[in-house]
Parts: sequence; C-alpha cells; structure tokens
Amino acid sequence: LKLSQYFYDQDEWFSFEPSLAWDRDLETWIVKTDSKGYWIVSDKLRAEKYEDLKVFPGDRIIKIDGVKVQDIKPEKNLDYITIDQYSDIIYPTNDQDEYTKRKINLTIIDTNNIKKDVELELFTYESSVTEFDFEIHSINSIDIKNNEVEVFFTRKLMWDNPNLVEIASKYMIKNNTTDPEKLYENYSGGCDYSEEEWNSTQIPSPGWSINELNASTFDLDKIEKRIAIDLWSKKIGDDVEEDTIEIEERTKGLMRFQNTFKLQAFPFDKQILSFKFVNIGSIFSSQSASITVVDYLEKNLSDFVKRAHEENLVPGWDIVKYSVESFLHSEPTSDYYNDGLEIKIEIQRNHQYYIYKVILPIILILLICWSVFWIHPRELESKLTITIVCLLSLIAYNFVIEEDLPKMSYLTIMDHLILTSYIFATIPNF
Repeated sequence: LKLSQYFYDQDEWFSFEPSLAWDRDLETWIVKTDSKGYWIVSDKLRAEKYEDLKVFPGDRIIKIDGVKVQDIKPEKNLDYITIDQYSDIIYPTNDQDEYTKRKINLTIIDTNNIKKDVELELFTYESSVTEFDFEIHSINSIDIKNNEVEVFFTRKLMWDNPNLVEIASKYMIKNNTTDPEKLYENYSGGCDYSEEEWNSTQIPSPGWSINELNASTFDLDKIEKRIAIDLWSKKIGDDVEEDTIEIEERTKGLMRFQNTFKLQAFPFDKQILSFKFVNIGSIFSSQSASITVVDYLEKNLSDFVKRAHEENLVPGWDIVKYSVESFLHSEPTSDYYNDGLEIKIEIQRNHQYYIYKVILPIILILLICWSVFWIHPRELESKLTITIVCLLSLIAYNFVIEEDLPKMSYLTIMDHLILTSYIFATIPNF
C-alpha cells in the first residue's frame, strides 16, 4: 500500500478556520466571536509552508469580502452562525459540488491590534485527517505530589477514506441486488481485528501518527487495542453522499498524564487536568496530517461531567467545566509544526474537609488561647499555662494534619493561616 494513494485525500481549502464551540442545545458547532462580534481565527491553519500563512491564531476577522461579520444574520432565527452556514459563506458550491469562490478577501485585526486586509486563495493539497474521540470512564487518582492524573479511558481514532472502497467492496458486498428493500442483504459485515492481527496486514492504523503529548506512564498490559473496518455505501442501503471506508482504532485502558498543579490557593484551589494529543505528521506540507474532533466527543465529556457530579467519580474534587482546544505543536529543535488537540477539565477542590477538620480546630485553639485576657492579671501562672499549652497544641496539631497538606517550595493559603495562628497563639504570652 502507498500511503499517498490510500490514506491521503485531495482537498481544497483556504488557509484558516474560525474558532468553534459545541452548542449542546443545537447539537452542532457554532462560530465563536469576541465581545464585538468579530470572528476569531483558530489554531486550525493550512498551508504548504508556515511562511505562506497570512492569518494566525487569535486574529479577529472584521469583514469577509467587504461584508461586516456582525451583519451576517444567523439562519433559522438562531443566535449564532453554525458550521454549516459558515461553510456556505466561505465555500459556496455549484450543482457539480465544485467550489465557486477561488479567492477571499478578509479584513482582520491581528494579535498586535493592527488592522489589515489580506487576500487568500483556495489551494489544493493532500491531507490525512484523523477523527478523534476520547471517553473518560473514571479519574482514578490525582497525584499532586508527582503532578500526575490517572484515567481509565477509551480513545477512538478514525479514518474515512473513499480510496479503499473498491478494494473493500470485493470482500464486504456479497450480493448485488438493486431492490431498495433488500439492499442491506448485500452487506456481509465489517471486520474486527486485534492489534496483532492488524499489524500482520502491514496497513497503518489511524493511531500510527497520534501521540499522547503529556502521557507520563502507561502499562501496556492494562491497555487493549482493536481495529475495525466498515463500509458505508449506497449499495448496501446507507444514506451517504459518497461511498467510503471507515477504519476505527479503539484503545481502552489506564494511562497517567503529566500535569502542572498550582497550589498557591490551597485548599480553595482550582486545577486544570490537561490531556494533549498531537498528530506527528506535519500540518504544513504538500501532504498534511491533521487531527479533528468528532461531534460526540463533546457529548461524551458532558456525560462524564454529569456522572461525576451524581456518582462522585472524583473524590475530593468537583468538576467545574471542560473545554476542547486545538493548538500547534513544534519541537524546539524542529521547524515542523504538528496539529494538536487538548482536552481540559477544570476541577475545584472540595474544601469542606479542610474547613471543618483543619481550620475550625485551629480557630478553637486560638479562642481558648485568647481567653486568658478574661483571667485576672494576678493569675500569671494560669495564663502562661493556657497559652503555652495552646501553642504546643497547635504545633502538635500541625504534625497530625501534615499528611493532608502539600509540601511545596512556596507558601499556600493554608500555610499562611497556620503561620498566622502561631503568631496569634504567641501574642497572649507578652
């Protein structure tokens, strides 16, 4: 098999895409805008060379072919421009599904707040797009000490490619009936392979170029990988515009991801759990390799957040929100750029434990310590006994709660509170 023949499709694109957000109510992607209604350029950029780019991530689009983007009215009385409407605006087609717009003029404000006009031409290049889905079943541990999070997950990577239809049809279509009611009888079914069986075919799987950028450790014995191949065709009754083959690589297991936790606000801190994936193929070349999310990735993440709240899937933490973002990745020693995808889950520490079992006992000890001001000054021995016992109690209590406190090179809110409590426990001695 030649990769360029079977796993790369010829596409025509302009060199940019807007930032998108998933609308749960509409169940579709919508164009993200800033506070002024300008479209924001995403990290999804295309070009044969990086030097060919004229727009960059974070640039804001003011006009398209002289039309202000704020004046573009959403369809169907919606509040936002959907991805389908965006495609109709940027990539209009004729009856033969050929793009009729070969050039586009944009007025943008770049990240330095400089307004400028750019002209982009539609260009043709070969691309291999890996569709990505990531389902989190559970977060098994959040290791603050080692900056790691362990997750039990299922990752799906998919290729859709019509170039393999002719080959697959020979084995997957068993009959040639044209009766619309019996088309499904033509299909002999898809094929499912173990990793070893698939490797013996010497055909790359969709995951061959996808790396977990911040994975720290994983146990191969706890990871199962299978590859399935399915045919989607009008000949077997499928409602598709074009016959295609879908190859899906499904990986299920445990993996640890490296994260950087910032604990200055402990125990009232929020943390970001980050899961980064990159396509190691170059994004800027005549044969571009990119990674894109499937629509139901957002649904899977939304379902996990809901289950986490209901079933307490992350003990000691509450999940606040999640996001899916694209980014460009480049190694320090390389001139190549890779297309990346980052899943972020924001979590907030459940601080009630620390309030009731750490902070409140410290306050009670301090109240007892300061009660000496109600003792007659002649009772000096009693006052000293109470204040010294309270100070020693605070020190002893600090050893008791030591295991619950992170050991950092900087001070947290809890550290400041404990140090302040020592000062307040010492004052009554004077």
